[in-house]
Amino acid sequence: MPDANDPQVTTTERERGGMPFSARRFARGLSHDVGRRGRIKPQHIVAVIILVVGGIWGGIEVHDRLTHVFEYDARVSGDLITISSRVAGWVTKVAVVEGQSVEKDQVLFQIDARESELKLVELDAQVKHNRADRERLRSERKLIDEQVRSRYTTLESAVNAAEASIASLTAQLDLVAFLLVPTGVRLARLRDREREAFGREALAPGGRMHANHVAFLEWAASYDRGGLDVRSLARHTAWLEELPCPVLRLEGERTIDEQVEAVIDRLPREACDG
Repeated sequence: MPDANDPQVTTTERERGGMPFSARRFARGLSHDVGRRGRIKPQHIVAVIILVVGGIWGGIEVHDRLTHVFEYDARVSGDLITISSRVAGWVTKVAVVEGQSVEKDQVLFQIDARESELKLVELDAQVKHNRADRERLRSERKLIDEQVRSRYTTLESAVNAAEASIASLTAQLDLVAFLLVPTGVRLARLRDREREAFGREALAPGGRMHANHVAFLEWAASYDRGGLDVRSLARHTAWLEELPCPVLRLEGERTIDEQVEAVIDRLPREACDG
């Protein structure tokens, strides 16, 4: 390449910037090539965007790593409480959101109440029906109690009248026959009489007179162990001991003919002839 000291370079060429013609020509061509190559292509734009986005993401990631704790397999301890409804139904309203703090007696969910309201109406009608049945049973019980009380009063009056008659006739007695039947046989006869009077259905468990029937049999069974203040074996035994006439005790289960024959055998001859 010729330079300024080259004898072939002319004065004119030295005056033009001190650069030989061939150098200027080379610089002009190089500048042209650089300008042509310096155009921004789409690939360059995409690469710059990727680099910028990658840099931003990398900065955020580094910041999160420095300021946060990352755990990929973690367990969180806590109390799990199962919430369930006492009645079944569709949930129509949710009054809370996940993660919300709740207080006691706070409404969490609302269930469709139409079915429950119908069930409530049905139960209310059943309660009214049961109350009506209770009042009816009370009325029947009151009526039965009055009937039993009336019957008891009638029998008591008859017993008192009989005792009064016996007391007036005691002096005229020649012989007193005291019939004592075993308790089991006596209670069996009473059961048969009760069935004939009121029917089996009324005396059976759950029947309208079952309670009174059981109480009556218990009272009859207490005859053997009762005291002197009630109708009992002890009271009758004490009365027999006060009689001035002989006493014939017919104990056990005998036929009517056997009982009559035993009484006739003990009567005085004068009484039999009379």
